[in-house]
Amino acid sequence: MFVVRSTGAWRAWRNSCPHWQGTPMAWRKDAYLTGDGRQIRCSAHGALFDLESGLCTLGPCVGESLTPVPLIQTADGHLEVDLGDIQETPQ
Repeated sequence: MFVVRSTGAWRAWRNSCPHWQGTPMAWRKDAYLTGDGRQIRCSAHGALFDLESGLCTLGPCVGESLTPVPLIQTADGHLEVDLGDIQETPQ
């Protein structure tokens, strides 16, 4: 998974492109965003995804979305994965 911050909110996504499940998103270690930091980019397919919704806006998976990973921000500011609300990976 990877985590991004957009408009003051933290969002986490499964590190897998919806075009080809299991394909890692980063184009280099910990590099998930476009150069201007406005979108998430899949390194394998060049697909672009909205930071806030995970919706693919350009590429072979237009209209599909990244799989969200639910987060909880604790009172002391730490982020934790909400294991009770995780979506299963499609087979």
